Amino acid sequence: MPLYRLALAVGASLVCGCTAVGAWLYDDPSFALRAVTLHQQQPGTGGADSLELIFIGCNRNDYELTGDGFATRLAVAGRTVGEGERDRPVHLSLRDTSRFSVMLALSPEGVDADGARVPFDIAGSGAMRTPIGVRQVGFRLHGKVQRKGDELEWQEEGRESCRPGLSALPNQFLADPPMMRGEPDARPRAPGN
Repeated sequence: MPLYRLALAVGASLVCGCTAVGAWLYDDPSFALRAVTLHQQQPGTGGADSLELIFIGCNRNDYELTGDGFATRLAVAGRTVGEGERDRPVHLSLRDTSRFSVMLALSPEGVDADGARVPFDIAGSGAMRTPIGVRQVGFRLHGKVQRKGDELEWQEEGRESCRPGLSALPNQFLADPPMMRGEPDARPRAPGN
């Protein structure tokens, strides 16, 4: 009986210890919406319009991650207007950002006609292969979208910046870093300054 209890205690400590170490060694990647391209079908062809969603994936881990694909759903004003799946792998380099796209077929009602900004919600999920096993990763992005003629204007809200190593999501951290005390100013200057 004592051997049984010892084996149970050792097994429980290994399971709890591995879970804690695994959580410490791995950080889920984060995602941001970088761009959206509307692909309109020619009238009379019978095809539906589609959207190409371009995402930036941010990997803060010290190893590469690979996703076998991503399923994505777009809801506008509370109703699902498009779904799609990326069937090619998504590669996220270690401590870096990577771009990938997912095509969504739009439902016939799509995004409303010209008018006010309406909320959108993007839900995505996929399986990421890591050195410690396969992990299901999901993400949600939200913001506002507005149709202006043939163009769609997208504004993502609540996005956190990503700085794995020295990289950053585009349009973030574009200003020069502040000068350090005692550091010579090597920035180019206009003539006469």
